[in-house]
Amino acid sequence: MTGPARVCTIPGPWAARGSCATTATGYPWTTDTWLVPPVLVDLMADTCAACPVLTQCDTYAEAEAVTGGFWAGRDRATEELATEMRRAAA
Repeated sequence: MTGPARVCTIPGPWAARGSCATTATGYPWTTDTWLVPPVLVDLMADTCAACPVLTQCDTYAEAEAVTGGFWAGRDRATEELATEMRRAAA
């Protein structure tokens, strides 16, 4: 990892209306997808696709340069980190 760790701000009040916070609270949202069974990744993607705050979630993840977890329908780990972690897990 290069540079100092980045601290993300807490998402706004919109986050409490997200499907991840209301209907699918048991999914591993903050875990990078290479550590999650593919069936759960698919369920999380489906949940995000129907989420009422999908746009706000994506805007937040982009603005904060989130580099981990599942946000707005996709894994936010950098491709470089994901490749490194997959190799280490193999």
